[in-house]
Amino acid sequence: MAAIDTALKDAMNIEGAIGVALVDYSSGMTLGWPVDRRNWT
Repeated sequence: MAAIDTALKDAMNIEGAIGVALVDYSSGMTLGWPVDRRNWT
């Protein structure tokens, strides 16, 4: 689980990112999704 959290945090550090999601390719199951609501208008 720590690897997923790290990947999500790294993806959220991409300039302009307001949300990310990690999804299992074969099942379509969502593995995680943080959202940075500070940038929503």
